[in-house]
Amino acid sequence: MTDISLTPGNLDEDSDALDLALDRPVAGATPVYFDDPEEARAYPLAQRLLGLDCVSALLLQDRKITVCRSNRAGDWPSVIEAVGEIVRDHFAHLPEAQPTRERTPAENELMARIQNLLNTEINPMVASHGGFIEVRDVRETRVLINMTGGCQGCGMAAQTLKQGVERIIFDRIPEVTEILDSTDHAAGVNPYY
Repeated sequence: MTDISLTPGNLDEDSDALDLALDRPVAGATPVYFDDPEEARAYPLAQRLLGLDCVSALLLQDRKITVCRSNRAGDWPSVIEAVGEIVRDHFAHLPEAQPTRERTPAENELMARIQNLLNTEINPMVASHGGFIEVRDVRETRVLINMTGGCQGCGMAAQTLKQGVERIIFDRIPEVTEILDSTDHAAGVNPYY
């Protein structure tokens, strides 16, 4: 299993919802709500979590999962344990981007600008197809992205990248010299095309 930090918020046994903070993103900046596994098919992690008897609904946003426990659930520690197992397994099976190294402050700033551009201009367009694109890493002026949901495995992903994502990023952030796709398209469970 992957070593992942999963920190519960204020544990109140009388509450039916609990925030879990993670050390990595599970969704974009805009919150997405699911209470049906079929609706969550573009988000494999959410779909798996909704398959648990103890989970009735989820809200995913950035590095946070809000879990709504079902009336069949036990206490919060048992729900957290079940959710944690699935989260760790999910991230253990994602392809690694690159060996990790500390990013420079300039790379961090560039990464934030690119992710903001993705969140505000590109992800709203690909979301209509159940897709989501995120920055995985920045090395100097090279950008590593990952496509998920309906974009992962989609027959049009290369076109979306070349004619849409690259064009917009190169136009708005000219210091970017190359965009690389780290997506495992063969593992896409629900490609749009």
